[in-house]
Amino acid sequence: MSFSLYEKNVEMWSQKELFTNLAYYIYNTWNEDGEYDLLSFHELMLNNKEPVYIQIVHFVKRQIVLGIAASGERLPSRRDIAAQLGVNPNTVQKAFKLMEDEGFVHTSGNQGSVIFFDEAAVARIEKELTHGLVVDFIASAKDMHMSFKKVMDLISEHWERRE
Repeated sequence: MSFSLYEKNVEMWSQKELFTNLAYYIYNTWNEDGEYDLLSFHELMLNNKEPVYIQIVHFVKRQIVLGIAASGERLPSRRDIAAQLGVNPNTVQKAFKLMEDEGFVHTSGNQGSVIFFDEAAVARIEKELTHGLVVDFIASAKDMHMSFKKVMDLISEHWERRE
């Protein structure tokens, strides 16, 4: 039985099952220095605008750019991520395949999957994510028939305060 902190039926486990699964979880997610060793997906809020596997990939990329994910950090198993997010494990597998194809996740047999990146990869990911934000913003502003001046005024007004 796979254990996830976000398992929905944890209250139905016997005391023995709970301790067994907790021991498994601690053994497999905490490193020898007593630090948590897996990227957590509990902050990922899924939306209906884009495919879930793309949202998972973008979440990992954002964690890299923000410095939350470190190169060499292990990822939870596909089943654990699927349980955390309440999605099909095949969807998570599709996200892992894309991250492996893009080169910032490496999977090796029994060792699981590890995030791997260098400065060039971080710069490439940051450019990709920020470009997408700007393109989406401009498209929305144009859809609302906003002038360039109006857009710049709004940006200036809201730049200093974060909403």
